[in-house]
Amino acid sequence: MKALIKDKNTFGLQSVPMPQLDTQNNVLIRVMVSGLCRTDIYVAEGIVKTAKESLILGHEFSGVVTEIGAGAGDLTIGERVAVMPVFPIDTLSSPENDGAISTMLGIDHDGSFSEYIAVPSSFVYKIPKTMSFKQGAYLEPVAASLAPLKANISPEQTGLIYGENRISRLTERVLKAKGFNNISVFDEADYAAQPLPENHYDFIIETFATTTTIRRLIKAVKPNGTIILKSRQHNPVEVNINSLVMKDITLQAVNYGDFQEGIDLIASGALRIDDLLGAVYDLDEYERVFALSKQGEEKKIFLSAVNQNVWDS
Repeated sequence: MKALIKDKNTFGLQSVPMPQLDTQNNVLIRVMVSGLCRTDIYVAEGIVKTAKESLILGHEFSGVVTEIGAGAGDLTIGERVAVMPVFPIDTLSSPENDGAISTMLGIDHDGSFSEYIAVPSSFVYKIPKTMSFKQGAYLEPVAASLAPLKANISPEQTGLIYGENRISRLTERVLKAKGFNNISVFDEADYAAQPLPENHYDFIIETFATTTTIRRLIKAVKPNGTIILKSRQHNPVEVNINSLVMKDITLQAVNYGDFQEGIDLIASGALRIDDLLGAVYDLDEYERVFALSKQGEEKKIFLSAVNQNVWDS
């Protein structure tokens, strides 16, 4: 099968053997569509180090079950599915990053920019027929946007999402679907003309972390407030500890919310995401797609090795 590979010195399409099922990877899925994420770009550029010298990229995807191994639960051949791409550490995995408590497709395990992928069945979720494959591939960002709900925040509080980008708008929609109506999104580009009010917000969710932005958030959050760290910033960020201590600020990092909850929100119509979903490109067009991704983040763009328009169905 063909797959988009990052190895020690190169990045590109290669022909690789079909994945095999074993006790760890016991469901084989034909990938229908796979979303391109900023993390994939960082891996391709070598900013994020991978656990293996040769690795298939990609982690946001949906597909169809084509083979089932032992212990695969109630899944059936032909089932439409999406996959939670973050797996807990087990004795067979060795994460590259010290202190990591989970492993991820496209970084620690072969990912979804391919024709097929083998994964543990416990991370496979059925998606309803009313959900398109593109919507299913977008469940990973939805689960990531549900993560702030794990922090000590409540709907009656005043909140801010810092950063004008696709994930901030998705997070806004997710929180509003959960009853958080007193929240707003702030565009980093507006700060010079209209700085954030000081000591104003009960909680702030960052989607763009730098030394400068964190300093601004510390000023803007109320004493005893919470700053929720959401972005996966791979570069070091300086924080003045004293400024946190003097205001009794809580810093809380969050990773993912409940994957099934994301499915339910979309399936019920409580969360609408179609306007955030962009075009699907053939896997052979990966160079063009990676270049397009750097021009803006208004819509999610996708790759697929399936030679038919099935992703909107």
